[in-house]
Amino acid sequence: MTFIAEVSLHAAVSAHARQTIETAFAQIESKLSDGCSYSLPCGYTIVDPFLLVLYRWGMRIGLPMGDTYQAWTASARRVLERPAVQRALHSEGISLEF
Repeated sequence: MTFIAEVSLHAAVSAHARQTIETAFAQIESKLSDGCSYSLPCGYTIVDPFLLVLYRWGMRIGLPMGDTYQAWTASARRVLERPAVQRALHSEGISLEF
């Protein structure tokens, strides 16, 4: 998928997009580094499975998620332990390998 018709700008657009993603992911990692089990102090919320989606996207674009985002990786593992999450992933045919 291309976001800009001008071929000579593809590399610049891709580099900028990757930097934007890495900046956002660093902010997520920072927030998850607070020692709480889930993304919000109140406990498990809809935010946590959505962060799992973003985590998987990071893996799919080749970011070193486990090495770079250790708190997020721990959070993703906790979310994956939930039976409802396992059922949802199974029903959608989605696997997540760390």
